[in-house]
Amino acid sequence: MDFRKKIGVVVDAGHGGDDPGAISGSLKEKDLTLRAAQYMYKRLQELGVPTSIVRDTDETLTRNEKNDRSIWKWYRCHNNF
Repeated sequence: MDFRKKIGVVVDAGHGGDDPGAISGSLKEKDLTLRAAQYMYKRLQELGVPTSIVRDTDETLTRNEKNDRSIWKWYRCHNNF
């Protein structure tokens, strides 16, 4: 059985918009997590895994808005400096 057709992955870039996450110099966690999430989303799509992404731009979302955009298991991206 090919489980990639039975389940999906929701990719959530941590933080975003008004919430920068961790900051180190000019680096903001929200920027790194967005880039990582965009890469993960694209790669999973290429592999044929049903995938959705919570946000693909720098925007502020409430927890409820994030939950409304998800229908599968979550993988959240965060970085700690």
